Amino acid sequence: MVLNKRGPDLFLLKVARLEPHTRYTVFLTEDQAPGLLPAQFIGEFKTNQYGYGRLYLNAEIVNAFASANQSLEDDDGIANVPGSGAGAIANGANTIALNWIRVYLAEGGGNVFGSSEVDFGGGIALTSDKALP
Repeated sequence: MVLNKRGPDLFLLKVARLEPHTRYTVFLTEDQAPGLLPAQFIGEFKTNQYGYGRLYLNAEIVNAFASANQSLEDDDGIANVPGSGAGAIANGANTIALNWIRVYLAEGGGNVFGSSEVDFGGGIALTSDKALP
């Protein structure tokens, strides 16, 4: 991963020894434990015939967060709505850091982590072993 202080980060996830010809979804999460929320979908990849896959992103990965109180969010997902008492977002009080990566099967299994809000995903395939910086 290449951190960029003035714009989006460059993120490359390479995986090996997964199921061949299979789609996987990738999430930034608060915790490395499977199924725990919050989780933010960041992309999808498909493995080749040898079980290798990769996901390349040009996005804000380090310092990514979710709102700690979604009832205070505006239409853009920002919890710093004037008059809502959410002004503490400036010091992090209303944010949850997303410092882990989890990868799920993109199909089957009945898990909520599919490639869209209406598609069910499968079980956990892998999780990062260290938190992001």
